[in-house]
Amino acid sequence: MQNIPEQQLARVTARGRISGPVPLPPALRNPDVSLGEIWLKIWKRRVAASLFASGIFLAVILYTFLKKPVYESVAQIRVDSSQQGSLGLEDLVSQKLADSDSEGGRLQTELTILQCPPVSMQVIKNLDLGHREEFAGKTLMASVTAIDPVKMDPLSREKLLLKFHDAEKLEVLPKTRVIEIRFQNVNPKLASDVVNGIVDAYLQRNFDVKYQGAVQVSEWLSKQMEELKLNAARAEQRLAEFQKQNNILGTDENNNIVIDRLRHLNSQLADAEGDRIIKEARYRLASTGNPELVAAVVPSTTLQALRMQEADLKSQYAQLDAKFGSGFPRVQELQAQLARLDQNIADELTNVGQRLHDEFLAAQNSESLLRDQFEHQRQEAFNLNASAVQFATLKHEVESSQELSDTLQLKLKEAGLMAGLASADISIVSRGMVAARPAFPKKSLMLPLGFLISVFGGLVFVFVLESFDDSLRTSEEVEAASSIPALATIPLITRRSLRKDMRGRNHQPGLGGLGTMAVQRPASLLAESYRVLCNSLLLTAADRPPQLLVVTSAFPSEGKSVSSCNLAITLAQRGSRVLLVDADLRRSTLLRQLGLEAGTSAGLSSMISGNDASEAVRKPFPQLPTLEVIAAGPQTPWPAELLASKKMGDLLEQWRTEYDHVVVDTTPLLFFADTMPLAAKADGVLLVVLAGRSRRKAMIRTLDLLARAKAHVLGMIVNGVALEPEYVNSYVTYGYSKGYGDIDAKRSA
Repeated sequence: MQNIPEQQLARVTARGRISGPVPLPPALRNPDVSLGEIWLKIWKRRVAASLFASGIFLAVILYTFLKKPVYESVAQIRVDSSQQGSLGLEDLVSQKLADSDSEGGRLQTELTILQCPPVSMQVIKNLDLGHREEFAGKTLMASVTAIDPVKMDPLSREKLLLKFHDAEKLEVLPKTRVIEIRFQNVNPKLASDVVNGIVDAYLQRNFDVKYQGAVQVSEWLSKQMEELKLNAARAEQRLAEFQKQNNILGTDENNNIVIDRLRHLNSQLADAEGDRIIKEARYRLASTGNPELVAAVVPSTTLQALRMQEADLKSQYAQLDAKFGSGFPRVQELQAQLARLDQNIADELTNVGQRLHDEFLAAQNSESLLRDQFEHQRQEAFNLNASAVQFATLKHEVESSQELSDTLQLKLKEAGLMAGLASADISIVSRGMVAARPAFPKKSLMLPLGFLISVFGGLVFVFVLESFDDSLRTSEEVEAASSIPALATIPLITRRSLRKDMRGRNHQPGLGGLGTMAVQRPASLLAESYRVLCNSLLLTAADRPPQLLVVTSAFPSEGKSVSSCNLAITLAQRGSRVLLVDADLRRSTLLRQLGLEAGTSAGLSSMISGNDASEAVRKPFPQLPTLEVIAAGPQTPWPAELLASKKMGDLLEQWRTEYDHVVVDTTPLLFFADTMPLAAKADGVLLVVLAGRSRRKAMIRTLDLLARAKAHVLGMIVNGVALEPEYVNSYVTYGYSKGYGDIDAKRSA
């Protein structure tokens, strides 16, 4: 059972009126969901979950064995930019023939090209898939009127492409440059043909695209070649005219007749200047008159002979003079000869000096002439240098035009091979093979997987049902939804178990049904639950416990009358004077629950109308002398007006003075307005909720109505609660209830 602490219940004011419920702490309003609670939710929905899971598993089995096998063929191609051919036109055609993206971007680009409609339509055309029943199906095949998808009607073409792409699967293998191509079909041979057709169509398209790029480049190069040839011819013509105007022979501005002549004159001038210096030096030596110096500089046979002759005569003269003296005739004769010889030498020196002077003058004149010519030629060279810049520009223009023309001519010849070299970066790793086993469905995988899916689906179905089910099944759910404490949890007792229990425990006939369980089986769980309710009410305020209690519910048949009877019996068993009033003037069941005879037609309605006195209407309960009962009385067309009348208020005040507790059983609150006046005048209202049937919205609506009437709700009575959901892993599930039953049986014996 659930004992609610005093501070969580209603407080009593100084006048004895209950001021209202104290909100529960969050831990009680939002209890943690345990595994046991989850299991109980699943167990509660086990039939629905089992049926749902069985249906899923049966569907998987039927699908597995009835589904036509689908075969899959796999092919792989490798995309490697490092193997791409190059002809040296990086700056010219790299935008057309080379992919400048990153490696990952290149792979994604090729993957997109493989999935593009032109490749798919080419395969459909090559294999005539539109007229293959295993691919297109009978319906689509009947609407296809052409082999080429381009010539088909747009709807048929779109359907064929959708079927093709649904059966096709492309992916880049992780950490590789390999693209894997898969195709599924019920015909393994067709699947192999299609996957190989995709590879061939892709390679052909790749080659065609790059070949067209090469053709476009070739055409562009041809146009550029014509323009370059015209520019080169114009440049050569301007260069020739410039050479003619500036007397430049040849193609080198440093190798022409002006420069050659200047270079030659410079050489001649240097030679003439050297010759002049040498002859000037010889002339000046000859001017000294020294025969020895002259003989050394200017070898002369005559001068040398004269000097040798002079030396011989001087030798003879010296010898004869020393021997014979100066008077000797031979000596005198030698003197005369020496004088004549000296004269001859002087004459020869004069002749040599004159000749050297003439040579010097001739060399000086020659140098002067060459120097004049050199200066003139150098001036012409200076004039030529002034045009050298223009000459070099014209020459460079001619050379550049010729070089570019030669390069483009070479590349134009190579452009025909470019497409094949550019497509070398795509290679086939493996072609598609005919599959020996179906790829789907795999029975060894589908059946275990179907079982797991069915189990998971059953669990999901359980939680879906729980999410849509707003019924309240446990006291925790009631407290969480209302923020009002559940004062008692009444266990579920079925009619079958009740009849069996009454037969086995010497039930007294005529003692009533569930409404008298607190008397019939005082040690049962049901009786203990109402004792807990009684204790909870009395402990709310030990000095002034609530006197006037109204028991109501949102809907009929939620157990309010049973709860009213057992609550009154439990209070009377404590020795209190208790009055049980049946205020349900529309459909009274209280006397039947207590096992009392209806007797006369007197009751509450006749008392309010003034037809009967209060003492005549009260009926004592046979087993408890402190408990009296007032029946509902005869039906009246104005039950709400009677219960809201001043007479009814006076009766309630009278009963407060005569009894310790007054328990009033009323009509369902959401159906009738009879309860509202009584709830407003009562010390407290007990709202009965039937587990598994009462709805959260209905309970909230009921509490809202009571709040508008300013009624004081003491708490909730959760009726018909299954023990397993309410007490997970508690003593109840381990036979504690059976032990109580045995003790009760022994007491009865």
